[in-house]
Amino acid sequence: MSLSWVASTTNILRIVSDLDRYRVWLKKFHEIDLTNDQEVSSEIFLGYKFFFDVAFRALLDDLVSVPWFDGEDEIFISALGRGVHLNNIPNSSEHVIFLKNIWYKHLEKVLLAKDWKDLKVRLKYLNLNVLEKFFEVFKCCIVPESPYSLEKLYWLWSIDDALVRYTDTQMGYPKPYVDILVPQTSKYYGNADEYLDIVFRGYVYTLQYLWYSLIGEERDFSKIPHLDKMHIADKIFGKEIQRELYSLIPKEEKEEVETRWIELERYIKWKSLDRFFGILNENFVKKLEKTYGIMHISPNNSELFRVRCKCDPIQILKKFYRPFPEPSFMESDKRKSYEDWKRYLDVEFLWLPLDTLSSAGGGTFNGAAAFIYLLSGLCEFKKKQRATNPTKVLRIKHPEDIGHRISYALLVESFGQLYNPPGWIVFYEVGTDFSGTGGSWYYEVEDVIKKYGKMLEVRDVVVPEEIFRKYLLNESVREVSNEYFQIESLKKRVLEYESHVQRLHEAMSSYRGLLPELLVYYLLSSGELPIKKFKDIKWRVTLGGEEIDILALDEDEVPWIFECKFNTHKEEFASIVDQLKRKKEQVEKAYKRTPVLYLVFLANKNQYELSYFEKYNINVLVLERELRKYLDINTIEKLLVDIPSISLDEIHSNLY
Repeated sequence: MSLSWVASTTNILRIVSDLDRYRVWLKKFHEIDLTNDQEVSSEIFLGYKFFFDVAFRALLDDLVSVPWFDGEDEIFISALGRGVHLNNIPNSSEHVIFLKNIWYKHLEKVLLAKDWKDLKVRLKYLNLNVLEKFFEVFKCCIVPESPYSLEKLYWLWSIDDALVRYTDTQMGYPKPYVDILVPQTSKYYGNADEYLDIVFRGYVYTLQYLWYSLIGEERDFSKIPHLDKMHIADKIFGKEIQRELYSLIPKEEKEEVETRWIELERYIKWKSLDRFFGILNENFVKKLEKTYGIMHISPNNSELFRVRCKCDPIQILKKFYRPFPEPSFMESDKRKSYEDWKRYLDVEFLWLPLDTLSSAGGGTFNGAAAFIYLLSGLCEFKKKQRATNPTKVLRIKHPEDIGHRISYALLVESFGQLYNPPGWIVFYEVGTDFSGTGGSWYYEVEDVIKKYGKMLEVRDVVVPEEIFRKYLLNESVREVSNEYFQIESLKKRVLEYESHVQRLHEAMSSYRGLLPELLVYYLLSSGELPIKKFKDIKWRVTLGGEEIDILALDEDEVPWIFECKFNTHKEEFASIVDQLKRKKEQVEKAYKRTPVLYLVFLANKNQYELSYFEKYNINVLVLERELRKYLDINTIEKLLVDIPSISLDEIHSNLY
């Protein structure tokens, strides 16, 4: 669609919204006085509004692709392709706000009119505040080709539009009446279940009036076969349509079809109106095109005009770009129900299909490893294909008291010579952002995300786990079994247990690392450790990126390094020597003096031979006696016990 279609629809709305002229026409040609017969008046009122319902949907469709919309709003484009309604689309761009303002603050208000008097006021407002604004845009943006004027183009386009969209009812309703952007609803028509049947007569009268207005002279209107009887199209063509339908229905199905007679009767009505498509096309539109020497009078025919704006359309239409309230489900503190969360997650997943890796083979394959392999392969393949669009990744966080459990989703799109509809693969509960095995999986994944960062578009989504689980159960293209989530729940409990043990282990390790440093600092400061008299003692000094547990200066300005350990572990001896060498180098640079090195253990539970350090000029002290001065024996023994690190891998085989 282009601006010419917007012009066509706007012109049709201008014609049919002249309510006074419409009422005069009804009285003159059909002897219908809307003030006398309340039943007929109510029926026509609903059908007249339905015509606007159809036209407004056509207008929204036309406005989707106006020249000043750059088409870069990915959320809106995806929503449009999936048939999402405006109330479920966030304010992702100015264009979405523009459409929402048009519909909710102007167009829909016409449909909510309660009676003819109310409707007249609303139509007047529509003309002044919407239609006239659009006509201003057309005047400054549409340049007719000679010999046509802008008004002539409005007329030609409206004739074609009235035929191809408003008279085309072969589907059992007018062509633009589709469930896109705004829902099909009976609320404008008294909430009647069969409103498409109720509105038929009024719609046809309005369409007939439109054709009368476009054709112009009464005598030309009457020359077109049956056009003066369009309002009783079902009586003229109904029986013929019914015979045609019955001839197509197998005998064994006719009885079932007859049980749905109301639905069938409604379809026959609208299908009868569709007969006028061929009548008008052959007897008026084609003759008109021949008269003007035009192949097509369609708004699509770019030979009739050019679009060249001499103004800023957005400035003319600025009232439609005013702020519009964001849907409440987009605000985290306003999501009160699963339905709110679902609407929010639909946005994050761009309403695209999703699949959950859910085989019971275990978290490793279907979690971190699978995600890493697939993401890496996808990025490397896109490099070879020279695809520049970023790969979308969702980092889905499920809050816990101590952090988050993490799921990921990866959008797999087609590119190069491969074609496949885009869709998400969800990797449920890959890991955690706190300690434990889950934490290591998480950091492995994040390393890969960091590696391909420039090729990715990563978004964080925070959603409670139970909500996300329900969403996957309901929305996955493949059925995700409850058994899968039971397994995941069991894994979660194991991870929680592992996490608790790991945190205890880390707390004890931290305590055991801190205790020797503080004790040595105290002993040196108080003089209870008679090694040397120091004039300056510092705890945890960082030099050149190396952290020194205790750094002291004696009275001769000689630096002393004290590396403090709780207990001896022979397998760590070599790394301790390397650490002290690095620290010695940084202290020498800072103080221009060679430091004295001391390695202090608070215990030597395994009675290791510590002479290993002497060849590296490292002095060694074991302060078990000093330690026991401040802690009782039982406490020391507890601190000396190594807490085992529980790994999910160790119990994996018991689960699967």
